[in-house]
Amino acid sequence: LYTTEEVNTVLKEFASHDITHESQLPIFEQTIVTYTINNIPVETLDAYERPLFDQYQSLRATVYGSDQTVTYLYQIYILSDYSPKHNYKIELNNIDLDTMTRETFQQGLINVYQEDEFILPIGQNINVRHRGNSSWANHEKKPFRIEFDSDVEMMGLRPHDTYYLLSIHADKSLMRDVLAHQLAKMLNIETTQETRYVDLYINNEYHGLYLLIEDRRYIQIDETSEALAFALELDFRAEWEQYVDETWFYSNGIPYVLKRPSLSTEDDIVGIQLYLDDLVDALENGDLDENEIDIQNWASYFFIQEYFKNVDAWGLSTFLYKEANEPLKFGPVWDFDLSIGNADYVNDAYYSPEGYWFTTHPMAIWAQLTLRFEAFSDVYENIIRTFYVNTYQTWLMMIETLGIALIPYAEKNFERWDILDVYIWPNPDRLLTNTYYEQVTFVKNFLEDRLLWLLEETYE
Repeated sequence: LYTTEEVNTVLKEFASHDITHESQLPIFEQTIVTYTINNIPVETLDAYERPLFDQYQSLRATVYGSDQTVTYLYQIYILSDYSPKHNYKIELNNIDLDTMTRETFQQGLINVYQEDEFILPIGQNINVRHRGNSSWANHEKKPFRIEFDSDVEMMGLRPHDTYYLLSIHADKSLMRDVLAHQLAKMLNIETTQETRYVDLYINNEYHGLYLLIEDRRYIQIDETSEALAFALELDFRAEWEQYVDETWFYSNGIPYVLKRPSLSTEDDIVGIQLYLDDLVDALENGDLDENEIDIQNWASYFFIQEYFKNVDAWGLSTFLYKEANEPLKFGPVWDFDLSIGNADYVNDAYYSPEGYWFTTHPMAIWAQLTLRFEAFSDVYENIIRTFYVNTYQTWLMMIETLGIALIPYAEKNFERWDILDVYIWPNPDRLLTNTYYEQVTFVKNFLEDRLLWLLEETYE
C-alpha cells in the first residue's frame, strides 16, 4: 500500500511532462487511485480523446491511500494527436539515396523513437522508395514511401504496412497538409488520415522535418460483394502521361484512376463508368438523389478545398469512393502543400483570400452540378456558417498553437535546408521570407480573411 504523499510525489512528476501518445496514467499496486480529466472519468489515456490543439487540462486524482483518502488536482499539458512536440524520430539506415528511384524499392532498416525510447523493435526490415510527382521532380528534399513486412501500430496510428513520408519542402509553413487533415476530421469526413511530424535521419544524418501520413489505401471496400463498390482518383496525369501501369478511364471527359477493386475486369470498369455517366445525366436533368450522393460529405469536402484554394483539387489528388449499397462519397483530402496561395503559376487573383476557386473550376463538374440545387447549396452554406459560429475561434487558436509548437523543429529543418528566402518551386515571391514566423502569419491571416469572405458570400 502507498501513502497519499507517495502517490502525490509520483503524480507531480507525471504532470511535469507533456502527455504524449505513449504516456500512461500511473498505477499503484494495492492502492486505488481514480482519475478524471476535465471532470470526465478515465481509466487509461489510450481511449481519451485528445484536444484539438496542445493545451493544459485538469487532472483530478482521488487517492485511497494507506493513511487517508485525498483528492489532488494537477494541470497536465496534453498534446494533440498531430503535435510535433511528441518528438518522434525515424532512422532509415543502409539505403542509398544516390540510386533511389520512384519505381524500385530498396531494402533497409528502420528505427522509430519517441524522445530517446524505441517504440518499435530495433532494426526492423523496411522497403523504401521515392514517391510524389512535382515534389519528387523539383525538390532536393524528396518524399518517401516506406513499407513494412506486416502491419505495424505506432504513434497512436491505426495499424498499416505502408506509410508516406512527405517532405513538406515547398510548404515552408510546414502545416498546410496537417491543417487540411485536421479540418477534415472536424467536419467528420469519414476517410480522414492521421498525420505525425517526425525528424527523419538517413544513414545517421539528419534529413529534415517530415510528415508521416497513413496510406490512402486504407479505404477498404468489399470486393466480394455483387453490389457496385469502388475507389477512384480524379487524376489528369493519367491523360497527360498516358499511364500504362494504372487502370484508368474517362467519364464525361474526366480521367479517373481505379484504386479499388484491386483485381478489376473490363466489366468492372464499364460498370463504374456507366454509373458515373448516369449520375451526371441525372444531375443535369434536375435529379439530386440522396441515395446516390452523400450531400453532407460532398459539401464538407467542397468547403475544405474551396477554403484552402487548393491548386491540385479537381485536376489531381481528388478521391471518390463508393461502398456497397451506399452513396458516392469524396475523400480522403490529399495534397495541400500547394494551397493557401502557395503557387506562382496560377494568376494574381489566386493569392487573394477572396474569390472562388474550387467550386468554379473548369473541371469541377460535380461541384457545379450539385451547387445548382437549393437542397445542396443550403447544406454547403450551413457548413460555412456553423463552422464560423461554433469552431472559428478554436480553429484560429489551433493554427497559432501549432505554429508556435513548430518553431524549434522549423529552425532545425531550415538549418538543414536553408530555403526560407530561396525560391523553391512553385513559391510566389510573397512567400520568400526571412523568418519562419512570417510563413505561419501568412497562413493564419489567409485562412482568417478567407473564411470571413466565404461567410459574407453565403449571406448575399
